[in-house]
Amino acid sequence: MPSTSNARVALLASLVIALGCGPASVLEVPPPSPTTSDAGLGADGSTLAAVVAPSPSAPTCEMRIAARALAAPSARHAAYADGLPQVIVHAQIDPVLFLAWPDAHPRADAAATLRRGLDHSAHPSRALSQFLAAHASLALRRDVLLSDGYLFSDRPALAVALSAQVQLEDLFDAEHVYRSRDGVIDVLDRTDAGYVEPDGAPARLRLDDRVSEDPGALEDPLGIDLEVVREETGALRTIPTALDGTSAALDLVFPDGTRRPSLAVIEGGRTEVVCVGGAPETLDATRADASAFWARHRALVEAVQALIDERPRFDEPTDEPEGVQQDGQLRLAWRAAYDRGDTTFTYGTVDYPVFDGAGRPIPPEVCIDFVFDAWQRGGGTWYRGAGEAPGRTHGDVDLAAAELPRRSLTLLLDAAAVDGSVLDRFDVPREDLVPLAQGAAYARAIARSADAFREGDALVVYGLRLQDMRNHHHALLVVRTEPMTGVPMLVADNQGRPQLRSLVSAMQAAPLRAIAHRLRLDLDALAALSPEQQS
Repeated sequence: MPSTSNARVALLASLVIALGCGPASVLEVPPPSPTTSDAGLGADGSTLAAVVAPSPSAPTCEMRIAARALAAPSARHAAYADGLPQVIVHAQIDPVLFLAWPDAHPRADAAATLRRGLDHSAHPSRALSQFLAAHASLALRRDVLLSDGYLFSDRPALAVALSAQVQLEDLFDAEHVYRSRDGVIDVLDRTDAGYVEPDGAPARLRLDDRVSEDPGALEDPLGIDLEVVREETGALRTIPTALDGTSAALDLVFPDGTRRPSLAVIEGGRTEVVCVGGAPETLDATRADASAFWARHRALVEAVQALIDERPRFDEPTDEPEGVQQDGQLRLAWRAAYDRGDTTFTYGTVDYPVFDGAGRPIPPEVCIDFVFDAWQRGGGTWYRGAGEAPGRTHGDVDLAAAELPRRSLTLLLDAAAVDGSVLDRFDVPREDLVPLAQGAAYARAIARSADAFREGDALVVYGLRLQDMRNHHHALLVVRTEPMTGVPMLVADNQGRPQLRSLVSAMQAAPLRAIAHRLRLDLDALAALSPEQQS
């Protein structure tokens, strides 16, 4: 069985180049570099290659789709898609468009009875916990919890429970386990600390991952790997419109806002993109924009991971007097000490470090500082380390020129509403300002606004915080969206210290708050600032 990198290269190298495609309607895609799936990356826009030369007499992509006479998604597909946001706000999934359902094959009698008990339980989380406590047999657990090898349920409450409670060590004790995710089969080795990824990081099991002790059991996938489609095309969204047992028509939504039909198939155990349609005269521009978007996002994710590793403190003094709000003051004191070349600074009665133990600058951050720091650092602008002259590198993204009121989210939102702002503001419709505490309604409301969200956006949360019974803002950075629904699946924020997590995890400290706004960095507006403003 091939390793991670070799499998991904083999997978994408085998893309079907549809002979005689319509005028500039098919993308030819070479093998990409491996992506960093643990950081939540989706499409690798840098892998997009030249468009296949046109053939005047060949069918277009739209004609190829029509010739297959695909059927509209079934009622079960529609119900699954409708319930998916309720899962995504809690957990990451391996986004698979199932062409055959994983639970179609019957289990053994005992396993079938136990699985029916989970499927029909009024309290799936409690029932799953009781099942795991009562049954130590790993073989039985696999028979009950895995459907054709997939960790799958189309019932949202059970899917969330499976994600929260089941890991590889609950199902296997073999020396090696094989996992299919995002079109790649990884070999996961067991250590004293549990199963690990090929790079040595702890291996986590996601919903819709397919796992087995036998690599041969993973050779015939039951669905289209939508992350593979994103990687091959550069699309943000992959929306199914029709399908059969081996192929699917997908509407692809690209970063430039265009929407194009495409055809994806399962061929030789792999997801392959046959063609991408739409206006051929604008395809090159769409491709170039997608490549640039995903390259910027990879840099942003690297910046987020660096902040997570460095663990800068939240900007709240340790000795803040009770009833006094001093959030945001530490950063000003840190910057003054940094500019002087000091290694520590004092605020109140407490000393704080300017650099971490590795000599990396660690400016304190309120929530919007974290977003701005990630944006700027991903764009090449950041503070120099210990031993270097104090100051910042200046990259493609330097928000100092914009003079934004970053110490207050209220003032920042006002500034973003002004014409010509470097921040594009979207306000969630009033009827969709649904707090986290409303559960399924919260998830459905986010899904209704999903067209306005994409990787790299800042989400502004607002509402009542029970700790002090006051309304508060909080800012989150979107790291990864689920490609079928567009719902943010992985976000980063710095409540306490910077971290990656789900929407529910990021908002559960104040469940009466709702996602109220989206802020997006407008690079064109930033580049258009006058030389005087950028000096």
